[in-house]
Amino acid sequence: MFSASVVFACSEYETWLVAGAESLAGRHLSDGRLALPVHVKFPAGDVESHGKRWLEQNCASYRPTRDQGLLTELLDLQSVRAKKLRSFARLEHAIDQLLEAVAKDRHISTPG
Repeated sequence: MFSASVVFACSEYETWLVAGAESLAGRHLSDGRLALPVHVKFPAGDVESHGKRWLEQNCASYRPTRDQGLLTELLDLQSVRAKKLRSFARLEHAIDQLLEAVAKDRHISTPG
C-alpha cells in the first residue's frame, strides 16, 4: 500500500516559475548563467497564462529539461504563493495531505 496524489500545473510547470520571476531576477543559476535579467517583473495579465513562452523570451537559451530544476532551486515559494495560483495552492494542499497520511500511518489517494 502507498499514498498518491495527482496535481497538474495550469497550464504548465513554467507557470509556477514565472510566478516567482521577481525572486529569480538578477540571480545566477548554479552553472553560472543569469536566471533572469535584473529588471524583470511578473508579467501583467492572467496569472496562470504565462509559462514556457515567457521564459523562452526572458531567460537566455531556456531549455526545460536543463533549466527547470536549476530555476526551482532558486525560486522563492513565498513569491509564488503571493500570486495565488490555484494549481500551486492545490500542489501544496496535496503535499500537506500526503504528509498527514504518513504521520498518521494511513494511505490516501487524491483527488479521490
